[in-house]
This record gives sequence, structure tokens and C-alpha cells, in this order.
Amino acid sequence: MDDDEVRRRRNHGLTRLTEQDRAELPHPGRGGSRGYPVWNRRIEMARAQAGLETTAHRISISRWTDRLTPYRMTGNNSQGNIVGPDLLLLVIFMTIYPSAEHDEMATFIYNEGGRLYSRQDISKQLIDMEVTRKVASTEAYQAFLPRNIWRCNMFWSLPPPLGVVTIPRRTMIDVDEFGMSMNRCESKRGYSLSCFRVRKPGHYERTQKLTVLFAIEPGDHRLPSQA
Repeated sequence: MDDDEVRRRRNHGLTRLTEQDRAELPHPGRGGSRGYPVWNRRIEMARAQAGLETTAHRISISRWTDRLTPYRMTGNNSQGNIVGPDLLLLVIFMTIYPSAEHDEMATFIYNEGGRLYSRQDISKQLIDMEVTRKVASTEAYQAFLPRNIWRCNMFWSLPPPLGVVTIPRRTMIDVDEFGMSMNRCESKRGYSLSCFRVRKPGHYERTQKLTVLFAIEPGDHRLPSQA
């Protein structure tokens, strides 16, 4: 197994390769030590067997007895249990459903052909990705549509029938409505990167729901009208 294969596995988040002979020893300028060469290890082992003083530690000599040739250094710690396509499925599901629980994330990965992970595996992977759980904010995406913003600007800047300019405020009645529908009990919290807030869309469905109309009249209707 050459160095290019080791770098490829490391860059793609795959697990480390162990017990692979080194192609060449690392230079001290790249950090770390070259370690004892093989010929020096043999000398130190022979001196230890003869009962003479050695410069190497006794633990190193004991390890050289089982393995004299140094192994390849394949990078840092393992990238975790969730790697490759399973990690991609986790990111996709978390982006679409930020308020989902760990069990739902694991179920989605398994249903899409991945492994069955535990809650601890999902939690550890989210921590490694710097994904935190925080209070979610419901976004009113329809209110920010260009046509709705244009209608709001016309309402407050034009006279009747398109707006309310020149109409006394005391003569206006504010009428609004809201709908209620029970779809599912969602958590107020969700998962997102530590530097971003959690956003999730509100329920804007065109199905059967309870619609409530209410109106607010400014001032006191029992008082006489004033100019």
C-alpha cells in the first residue's frame, strides 16, 4: 500500500490503515522524529539481552521484539464510524429536517441503504462536525416574497383604492386572520452549525384547518369623532 492510497483514504474521511510498512521515514523538518533506524534497534536489543545499558527505553525494546520494522504513519485519529455515503445522508437529512431527533437520523440512513447507527454514533458525529442543538426560529417565507413586499409598500405609500394615504387613522379597522392545523408536535430546537441559527419553515398548507378572523378598531368608539 503506497503513500497516495493512504492520503486518499484520509482525505475522504475513511478509517486509517494500520500495520503498513513505511515507504520512507519522515524527515525531521516535516515534524516528528525519524526514530531509531533498524540497524540501531538490533544493536539495542542485543545489548539488552546481554544485560548491558541501553539508550532506548525498555518499552521500546519490548515492542521491537514483536515488530522490528516501523509501520506507516497514516494520519491522525480515525474520522469516526459514520463516513462516506452515510455521512452524506446524515448531512442531507439534517439540512432538510433540522429539528429531527437522533433516532430519525439513524432510521433515514438505514432506510437509504446505510448501516444502522446508535444514538451515540450520531451524537459523536454531530459534535465532530461542530453541529449544535439550539432553539429554532420559524421563517415566514411567504411574507418575504417580492410580490408581497411590493403590495405592502403600495399599501402604505398610495391613496385609495391601493393604499391608505389620506385616510385618518381613527377610521381604519385592522382585520387579520390566522389558521390552525395540527400536523405533528415538533420540537422547538434543531441542529445546525455552531455559527448559524436553526431555520425551519412554518406550516402553510392548503388543507382543511380552522380559520379565525379578528379585527381591531383604534380609539374608543364611545368617544366623539375628532378631526
